[in-house]
Amino acid sequence: MTLSWSHPTVRPVVRAVVDGVRRQMGARFDRQVAEQLNRDQVAELIADEVRRLRTDDSGLLPATMTPDGRNAVWATALHAALAELVGLGRLQPLLDDDLTDAHINGCDQVWVVRADGSKHRADPVADSDADLLELGRTISRRYGQEGEQEWSETSPTAEVTLTSGHRVELVRDVTLRPSITIRRLDLSIFRVSQLVGLGTLHEAVADFLSAAVRYGCNLLVAGGTGAGKTVTTRCLINEIPPAERVITIEDVRELAVTDPRTVDRDGNRLHPDAVEILTRRPNAEGAGGFSLADGLRASKRMNPDRLIVGEVRSVEASDMIDAMLGEAGGSLCTVHAASARAALDRLVYLAANSSQLTESTARKMVADAVDLVVWQRRDPATGRRYVAEVIEIDGVDDGVLALHEAYRTDTAGRLVVADGPTLRLHQRLVEHGWITPVRQVG
Repeated sequence: MTLSWSHPTVRPVVRAVVDGVRRQMGARFDRQVAEQLNRDQVAELIADEVRRLRTDDSGLLPATMTPDGRNAVWATALHAALAELVGLGRLQPLLDDDLTDAHINGCDQVWVVRADGSKHRADPVADSDADLLELGRTISRRYGQEGEQEWSETSPTAEVTLTSGHRVELVRDVTLRPSITIRRLDLSIFRVSQLVGLGTLHEAVADFLSAAVRYGCNLLVAGGTGAGKTVTTRCLINEIPPAERVITIEDVRELAVTDPRTVDRDGNRLHPDAVEILTRRPNAEGAGGFSLADGLRASKRMNPDRLIVGEVRSVEASDMIDAMLGEAGGSLCTVHAASARAALDRLVYLAANSSQLTESTARKMVADAVDLVVWQRRDPATGRRYVAEVIEIDGVDDGVLALHEAYRTDTAGRLVVADGPTLRLHQRLVEHGWITPVRQVG
């Protein structure tokens, strides 16, 4: 029997166990003291308290409950109490490998998104919004890789990266109720073949994009929030030949080119010569900050063969375009956009505003810099994430970007060849292993 940590029979038992452990350790025992102990020591204290309560027959459980039911409650309470004292409390189950996202819109309004894209209502994570605020403060102070952060009325937002890799966005006071959003970093998906298996890419499109990356095309991967841009980018990066030097620049480590799990079938590192650059917020005095633009400027002196930016949002756009226009080529970056064309329009806008270029000059630079746009979307009805458009940029025609659709979706959601790549790109990709697909690839 599996019980929820929020089950009405379980919660009083958890409170009794936690209170008992605190009494054992004295009035000053709290989460901070618990974390100074070995996790096994705290677990043993909890086990002792569970045994004591069971022996005393404390009346916490209904007399009519079956032995199996009692055992299930005590077993659940043991794990929940450990999370309460040295973990994330009732948030802990939301870090499960089967979940990709958790949306907490108050203590009792919780939604989770599973790995298959389906969305479900989940159990409350706290008894009150006040308890949720306290839990959020604990996360911001004690559990972030970035160090202690303030989360208060005067600092209503905080971004925390847990040691597990989960990203936590905390928001309070500017929302009606405290909000916590959790996103899981899944590094198990890192090859294009896996995207094919998941239905994100059709095999023919995967072959096309893999050849484009190997050849050294500059790719812009676009889509909305939660569309899967980063995962697709990570997989495309791993088509880069291992002899090339790769530098990534991100706010949060998601591309993971140096992760020890990123290996080929023979156990060889996919990117033996790679550097990961992470941005950094300034401290309370406003010093020590390091932006994406700072990272791009630094990377120019680091001899990259390939340069990848996690997400272009602002002033770094002109630096990214400058990198794409470099001799090596083969850069990748992501951008939020509602379509492939909108992604290019956004990049033109960002470039013009970040470097005081005219819009026509920025458009010409984008046309020269970007070879392909890969637009990905998430179907809100099914949760399916898939590449919906791949377009090629072929210069500027009468002040407008000249675009050629290589792939698009038909009304059945299948990918079909539209215009195909231009003859120029077609010939070069064939030289790098691309086999021309038939007209219908769906």
